[in-house]
Amino acid sequence: MATRSLGTLTIDVLARTANLTQGMSKAAREVDNEAKRIRRSLESNVAQGANTASDALNRFGAQVVSIAAAWRGLSAGIAAADTWTNLNNRLRLVTDGQAQFVAAQENVLRIAKEARQPLEATAELYQRIATNQNELGLSGQGVADIVETISKAMVVSGTSAQGAQAALVQLGQAFASGTLRGEELNSVLEQAPALANAIAAGLGVPIGKLRELGKAGELTAEQVIGALQDQADEIDAAFGKMD
Repeated sequence: MATRSLGTLTIDVLARTANLTQGMSKAAREVDNEAKRIRRSLESNVAQGANTASDALNRFGAQVVSIAAAWRGLSAGIAAADTWTNLNNRLRLVTDGQAQFVAAQENVLRIAKEARQPLEATAELYQRIATNQNELGLSGQGVADIVETISKAMVVSGTSAQGAQAALVQLGQAFASGTLRGEELNSVLEQAPALANAIAAGLGVPIGKLRELGKAGELTAEQVIGALQDQADEIDAAFGKMD
């Protein structure tokens, strides 16, 4: 059932985009024809008074507004389709077979929705962690659990959508490199204080020591994962209090 639902969603997105593109072509032709008709009308009737020209221009203006609104809708549809395609491509790189792919897809969609985080950044973080999940000792569900804990910590931090996306991307890069340090660590400390506090609490150190550990290369991906697993319940409890 889940596979059919997700497949249907993909087909529906693509079909809607194709239909919208066809509609835009038709609308563009109609505006072009209307412009030609108005030009002929202006040339033949402008001598009859200003009202005729004004009415014609008003009709033309309405058509222009309509086509502009439709183009905005088309752009949004294309952006949504691109996001969906990018998400699937990321997940196919770190899953083996359709069953794993569907499970990862459902987890990313659920986490992004429930934690109110950017879909693409959530998918990227999932991919970065899943790439090294064997080295980190994580199952597919373990990857999803860590991504969910991180995403909820972003909400608890009160981070803006832009800040959350930046922090998620930087954190994903840290997991890919194997160490949280430098610019990636600064982004977490500045954009996601609740996440930084959770890491420090899980490691049993004051938050001020994180920079020192990061500079020494001692904030490894394994340590960060372990700290977040240790603090998962506390983050869940804090998240449950958020509006």
